Amino acid sequence: MHPKELEEKNKSNSELKMFLHQQMHRMKSNVSLNLPNEYAVVPFECFTLHSVYQLETGLTKHPVRKNLRQDIAGALEAALHILNGPKDKDDPQNRKMYSPRDFFEGIFYSGQDKGSLYDLTFRDNISQDFSRLELFRPFAPLQNVKEEAIDTSRMLINIIVPLDTRVDTFQQFMNNFREICVKDEKIHLTVVNFGKEKISEVRRIIEIAARRMRSRNFTLIHLNEKFSRGRALNIGARAWKKSNVLLFFCDVYVRFTSDFLNSCRINSQPGKRVYYPIPFSLYNPDVIYGDHIPTFDKQQVINKSTGFWRDFGFGITCQYLSDFTNIGINQVQVPL
Repeated sequence: MHPKELEEKNKSNSELKMFLHQQMHRMKSNVSLNLPNEYAVVPFECFTLHSVYQLETGLTKHPVRKNLRQDIAGALEAALHILNGPKDKDDPQNRKMYSPRDFFEGIFYSGQDKGSLYDLTFRDNISQDFSRLELFRPFAPLQNVKEEAIDTSRMLINIIVPLDTRVDTFQQFMNNFREICVKDEKIHLTVVNFGKEKISEVRRIIEIAARRMRSRNFTLIHLNEKFSRGRALNIGARAWKKSNVLLFFCDVYVRFTSDFLNSCRINSQPGKRVYYPIPFSLYNPDVIYGDHIPTFDKQQVINKSTGFWRDFGFGITCQYLSDFTNIGINQVQVPL
């Protein structure tokens, strides 16, 4: 290697080493930090060989996870390699060889701008001595991976809504839909209605909305059979024959905004990406507010007193028609 190239390589390695030491120091710094509140504190989480004890709370969060994440398992494997590696002063014949069974416990935490710190303890079951290792996985400086312009002005969305006798709820849905169409005209609504009982009222609501909006971007499909959400999405998606349109699988009780539709467009890519947003489910306003129920717009407050993130369902999704057709309805995660 040329001396100049060697000098540049040594300089680069020295700068990298200095950066890693700085990141490590920031992770372990004992200097008091001025935090805005208790939620800004990054806590340690504890794990054993088979479980991770999670601090995340919520209706759908389990306090313990029964399998190790890939990064934790990687840290455990790296620690075993270090412990079992050759030591200058050790006698190879009497040296303790550690296995996963000797792992006692570990703690870790991750700083979003620094890295992940793992503190691992192993026990010698014969001598009852402990060996402790600290491992640090640093986060490197930001790198520009991709830059692109996204034109959403021509991205039509076909919103598919299954419906079964909820006429009052459907009327509220259509009121919200009309408000959104004032800002976003690249929308088509496909309603898949089940049963004969309310079909005339559903048709009337759609016709009134179409006249007021001066729009033909409506499709009503009537199925005289038992309600099935999965079948409604299947029929509604396959009814579109014109092009590879972006599908939004929705429900009649879901309230969304024009900004969400742009998120739907940005986060979905044909043949590459399917978007599964997590909705926030509001509690019954009669229970939350009692006799003084505010307007629906003022109820749109996200906190633990008004509702919860419905992260256990996969029924609401944005994906292109070609992706839906290729994977088949039996593999789409939708509740029936």
